[in-house]
Amino acid sequence: MFEQLTTQVTATSPDQLTRAQAHAAVRSLTALRSAIDAFEVRLAQRIDDLADRDGGCDARGSLLADDGRSKTAARRSADRAEALAELPSVAASFGDGRITTEQVDTLARAARAISPDAVEGSDLLASAEDSNVNLTNRAAAEWTERQRSVEEHQRRHARHRRDRNATCRIRDDDGAWTLFLQGDQETGARIDAALDAETDRLWRANGGRDGTPDETRTNAQRRYDAALNLMCGAPVNGTDFTPIRNQVIWGVTDPGEALIADLANPCGRLADPISG
Repeated sequence: MFEQLTTQVTATSPDQLTRAQAHAAVRSLTALRSAIDAFEVRLAQRIDDLADRDGGCDARGSLLADDGRSKTAARRSADRAEALAELPSVAASFGDGRITTEQVDTLARAARAISPDAVEGSDLLASAEDSNVNLTNRAAAEWTERQRSVEEHQRRHARHRRDRNATCRIRDDDGAWTLFLQGDQETGARIDAALDAETDRLWRANGGRDGTPDETRTNAQRRYDAALNLMCGAPVNGTDFTPIRNQVIWGVTDPGEALIADLANPCGRLADPISG
């Protein structure tokens, strides 16, 4: 099928080419190689279709049986054809000559690392059509890293949700009651924000801005009292939640990951601050 093209290429001598013509020929060869590789992908898909019908050798077997190239090169071609079967937009662009073989292999690697659907739904192909191979490689590497970071975040979030716990105990060394909360960062951020808002309200109730609120209770005590209000809803009167408690240490070891409170006088009933 390609005998005439092969004869024409082998019979062409570069000896009489000018510099401009030689550079143009080099660039044309890249497009020619990509066009041949794209046709090979279509051939592989046809062979697979035939194999489904007649039970004969599939594309991978046919490519590996080709004695004209190494097994490594044959596997690379087979991998490319199989990857493009799940990347229709990339395959169409490749067939139309808008991207090169190297760019296709880069996008196929990204699909194997994350998923074909993720690559199809990204802007990687559009970027590849408007840039060279080096920029495509960089964009694909950065995209893959971002996607992996998202997946890792999702796995970590699910693990923290699964392992969430609230533990109450009496500390052995001094008998202080201790509350330990642990969960995912998103829920922890909500808890932290609620504590900050209630602590600020108590600070204002103690004369913040206009008075000396630290003479009433320290910020650590206010933070404990804020937590007590949020969990127990223990009002001093019908409108103002400002219980005064004894010495307390409230520390956030890692917002969203763990909240630890050492409470000298614990509330008798604790509500579950984490729903779901």
